Amino acid sequence: MRAFFPVIAFLLIASAAFGQPAGPFTAAQVDAGRQAFVQHCMVCHGNKLQGIGDAQTLVGKDFVDLWGHDTVKELFTSVKVEMPQNDPGSLSDEMYLNLVAFLLHANGAADGTTPLTADSAVKIGDIVNGKPSSDVAAGLKAAK
Repeated sequence: MRAFFPVIAFLLIASAAFGQPAGPFTAAQVDAGRQAFVQHCMVCHGNKLQGIGDAQTLVGKDFVDLWGHDTVKELFTSVKVEMPQNDPGSLSDEMYLNLVAFLLHANGAADGTTPLTADSAVKIGDIVNGKPSSDVAAGLKAAK
């Protein structure tokens, strides 16, 4: 049994060193999504994605519990059909994709090199860790 401890320790260290797999989105999509969130979503979901009033929390355990078993495609479809609350479907597909990229980033998914598409079948729980990204944890700022 003791012979397995070094192997287990190595695997734990290796998994921490490599982190989670890269998300199916680019850093440029995250940046555009952050701007879109500030412009269209922050008023209801808050500067730390904590949710205000009846608006859902979009970061942390609540987000992972709600979306972790679903695919990125399902999240994209839901956001497009339901948001913004007062005018669902009013944004471009590109803006919705950027918003989804930002939400994944906000929940600890790493940027990748492949742009996010509306057909992405990546399971959300495989790429997010539920830990707020540093920009979200610090609080987003409204554009001046």
